[in-house]
Amino acid sequence: MYGLSYDLYLMQFATYFISLYCTVIYKYSELAARQFSDRFPLYYSLNAEPIPISMALLLIDLVMLAVSSIVFFNCGNTELLETLSNESLLLICIFLMILILSYFTYICAEYNLPERNNGRFGGYYIEYVNYLWVIGQFLSAVKYLPQISLNWMGISTKGLSPKYLKISIIATSILQASNLCSFIDNLEFYEWPFNLTPRVVSFLQLIWLGIIYYQHYYAYAMNKPYLKRIYE
Repeated sequence: MYGLSYDLYLMQFATYFISLYCTVIYKYSELAARQFSDRFPLYYSLNAEPIPISMALLLIDLVMLAVSSIVFFNCGNTELLETLSNESLLLICIFLMILILSYFTYICAEYNLPERNNGRFGGYYIEYVNYLWVIGQFLSAVKYLPQISLNWMGISTKGLSPKYLKISIIATSILQASNLCSFIDNLEFYEWPFNLTPRVVSFLQLIWLGIIYYQHYYAYAMNKPYLKRIYE
């Protein structure tokens, strides 16, 4: 898989995992529902409608997580592990730390929060989930940068699938168009689905994909690979 950025697939896997994890917490966690009700009683009452979640987006995240897992772990052979860059190992460590922190936070919140749902240090469990969601959206917004960097360093886009590039551009364009013309414009802000992709994220993804498209079809179209293969 010469020319592919494994950091891209790792960040993509982390993005969908975090999004799915936070969405499930928002949708099914009684602790999160109680804390939202206590903190924003005017908008999220336990006796009213539950926290708004788009089930369609939840299913899409689930499917994309499964696909990303297949792609990433199929690449996880000995050759890949030996060729992972320091940046990849750093991303793996960060992802594992996020996973451990989120699980640890949930266990501590379940066992330590008193009846008022206020933590020992004055923090809410929903704050940790919200922070985790922001981290996931940030990873989603910058996940194409490693591929851009690899193309630039190698002065080539060999190994990058044109079909993957075109499908990604089409899917992100549809996502951005749906965000710009979304039904949420007719809803109050507290009725927006919590798992909706922010417009700035899909906009940044389109910019990065446009750069990769330019690299593939114009800047490095006729270039041969510059970076050396480790296995030759």
